[in-house]
Amino acid sequence: MNLPLALIGDLQDLAIDLAAGSYSRTTLEMLQRDLSGSVATALGASITVPSTRVREALQFNLVSQTVEPHEIATGLTLPLNRFWTTAAGAITFYATAPRAFVQLAADFASVLQLSPGDLDEHPPLPVTPLHPGIRGLQDLTVVNQAVGILMGRGRSLDQARAELRHRAEKSNTGLLKAALAIRDSYC
Repeated sequence: MNLPLALIGDLQDLAIDLAAGSYSRTTLEMLQRDLSGSVATALGASITVPSTRVREALQFNLVSQTVEPHEIATGLTLPLNRFWTTAAGAITFYATAPRAFVQLAADFASVLQLSPGDLDEHPPLPVTPLHPGIRGLQDLTVVNQAVGILMGRGRSLDQARAELRHRAEKSNTGLLKAALAIRDSYC
C-alpha cells in the first residue's frame, strides 16, 4: 500500500478542527502539500462545510492558483465524518489526469475500512473556476460578531446563539442577515 499516512493524519486534523468550529491554516497547507506528494497530477482540493444553526456554509479551495474547469480531469470525494464522527462536510480532490485517484481511493477504502458508498470516485466536476481561498468566512465573521454583541449584552454563548437563530427564523432571513441586523444596530 502506498498511501502516505500523513495525508490521513491531515484529514483527521482537519475534521477535528471543523467539528470544533474552526480550522488551522497550517493543517490546510499540510493537506495540500501531502496531497501533491501522494498524487503527482493533483491540482488540489475543495472542502465543503454545510451551514448549521450557528454558522453559514464554508467552501475552502486548496489550490495554489486559479484552476479552470477544463484543467480538471477527475475527482475523488470523501466525507469528513470518516475521519471524525462529528465532522460535517466533504473533501473533493482534483487532478489533471483521468483515473489519478484510483490507487488513492483503494488505499483509503482499505486503511479506513470504508464501504463502497463512502467514496465517490466520479463526483461532479466544477463548472466554474476554483479560486484559492475560503468562501463564507466573511459571513462567519459577521455571525461571530453578532454573537459577541449579544454576549456583551449579558447573554451566555448558548443564549446568544439561540437568540441569533430565533431572530433569523422569526424574520425568515437566514443567519447572515440576522447577524448583520444585530451588528448594524450596535454601530
